[in-house]
Amino acid sequence: MLKKLAIVFGIGFLVLLLLVGGALIWFSHDASKALAEAKAGLVEDGAPFSIEQVLPEVDDADNAAPLYLELDAYVEEHPSILAFDDSLEGLIPDEDLDPYQAVQTFQIEPELWPEIGKLLSTEDFEGYFNRIEQIAEKPSFKPDWNYDAGPAMLVPEVGIIKRAADRLLMKAAYSIHMGQDGDAARYLYQTLRLSEHVGQGDNLICLLTSVATQKMAYRFQQAASWQSQNWHQAGLGNWNLKPSERWIASMDMERLGLASPFFEAIIEGDYERLLELSGGEVPSLQLKTASNPLVVWFFKYDYAAYLTYMRKARQLQPEALGAFADFEERFQEEVKKHRHLLTAIVTPAVRSMYDHVIAAEARNELVRTSSALEAYKTIAGQYPDSIEALTPQYLDQIPMDPFSQAPLHYRKEGNAFTLYSIGTNLVDDGGSIDEEDTNWPTEGDIVWTGRGSVPHREQSPGDQPTSEPALSR
Repeated sequence: MLKKLAIVFGIGFLVLLLLVGGALIWFSHDASKALAEAKAGLVEDGAPFSIEQVLPEVDDADNAAPLYLELDAYVEEHPSILAFDDSLEGLIPDEDLDPYQAVQTFQIEPELWPEIGKLLSTEDFEGYFNRIEQIAEKPSFKPDWNYDAGPAMLVPEVGIIKRAADRLLMKAAYSIHMGQDGDAARYLYQTLRLSEHVGQGDNLICLLTSVATQKMAYRFQQAASWQSQNWHQAGLGNWNLKPSERWIASMDMERLGLASPFFEAIIEGDYERLLELSGGEVPSLQLKTASNPLVVWFFKYDYAAYLTYMRKARQLQPEALGAFADFEERFQEEVKKHRHLLTAIVTPAVRSMYDHVIAAEARNELVRTSSALEAYKTIAGQYPDSIEALTPQYLDQIPMDPFSQAPLHYRKEGNAFTLYSIGTNLVDDGGSIDEEDTNWPTEGDIVWTGRGSVPHREQSPGDQPTSEPALSR
């Protein structure tokens, strides 16, 4: 009896092993097929599969990246610059008001301007700004980052550029206060050059830093137009920035420099590489489990899902934001359903990031258009009845809203105007501003509130400059 039971048990166990083995073989084959199809889709789109294919060739003499590191070293050697933030917070102790933005948008008490001037005019700072002027003239930015480090890749230049842009805009605001519009325009120009530099880093961190810098410049330009009757003449209104042109390269670098190294190491069973990529932050037992050949098929499905998402992200266009939002929601449900663990961790929030990029382009177009409107008024004595009247004398083409792919919305209202983009909700709200959420582009329109606008007229009767501009998002 026992012998028969042992035989039956042995046969059952063998059948079970065959079933499990067959299932593993099938899953492995199907997962490999899914991964191959996902990669083929990217190949069809012309996507690169090595970081070298993304990085541009840059002449060393044109590369600004090493100069940023030298600028940082200069700061470390000069105590007055190191102490600048503390000094500024001492002048503007309001916890609800960022000291940098307060100065850049003229929201400080008049008696503080001389103190701001002293802080920014030391010998140390003169050397600092001279170095930035030299950096701004460099056409290219290619950092010497360790791309082989994958997710551990550091971007030290990003913080250096962000802080330099902050200080440049403060210097520009002080120049406006002193009636030196030409100097202010020069500092704004340098800020935008720095923004272009960091955008050439071609990853999402760099792109979003570039966009954030452009947003600071936009806020400054709105506020500066309230302070200076002639700002539109010196304000570089024709600076036509297009951060979306860096979107595809940023998506490729995000894939190649962050997620793909992890996935490839898991699939290849390269435990040492996984350990290197994790920087010692992930327990070794988890890494060994992930690189076990018996579970590789699981991560092949995971990788295929990630590549499918990133392919869709590369194809994103402003007119398809609504459709992508639906895709992104369904994708997240699939990720949870199928337990795509690594995809859930490394997939960027593409829709919200893309919103920021296109919102930056909308603001840049508002600046250009408002400058053209002021130039038109200088000649004609009044604002035009329609935005089409700005071409071809003041603008080469009719200014377009990047969200709607239609002309920016414009209404002449007496001696003022309303000018706006429909914004990220893709709905024409008539030029209303989302007062509840000014930092994250979600609801409401993106509205010009600088000189000539209806908000400017309402808050500054008689078209006189004011020290407290109301800023739109």
